[in-house]
Amino acid sequence: MYHSIVKRNIRAAFDHLNKGDYEKVLAMFSPDIRFRFPGQHSLAANLSSLPDVRNWFEKFLSTLKGIQFEILDILVEGAPWNTIAMTRFRDTIPLPDGREMYNEGVQFLRIKWGKIVEDQLYIDTQIMESALSEIGKPSV
Repeated sequence: MYHSIVKRNIRAAFDHLNKGDYEKVLAMFSPDIRFRFPGQHSLAANLSSLPDVRNWFEKFLSTLKGIQFEILDILVEGAPWNTIAMTRFRDTIPLPDGREMYNEGVQFLRIKWGKIVEDQLYIDTQIMESALSEIGKPSV
């Protein structure tokens, strides 16, 4: 039952991101969240506070306007005090010329008592760099 609730919450978080509502996602995070988005591009991040993650989400969604996520798989294991969840996803990034760019990734979450304490995303950073190059640099 508990693992089903975690999966439902993860699906809801991706649905909120698809609508551009990152505040509901942030409400799931611990104040001392460890957040990592890899790469050597303008959206790469290694953060350890909720205000910094909020700023990152603002920048991410304003840069990749209209990005959409599709969940492919979710795996959850562990007890409420130390839960690990892995989500395999595909994203679609609309480009200024009307084309779309696709990327796949995996999200690693560590959850303690209902709050996400660690969020690490693993994507194809070359695709992300290519998309950002076509979109242009963020204005944040």
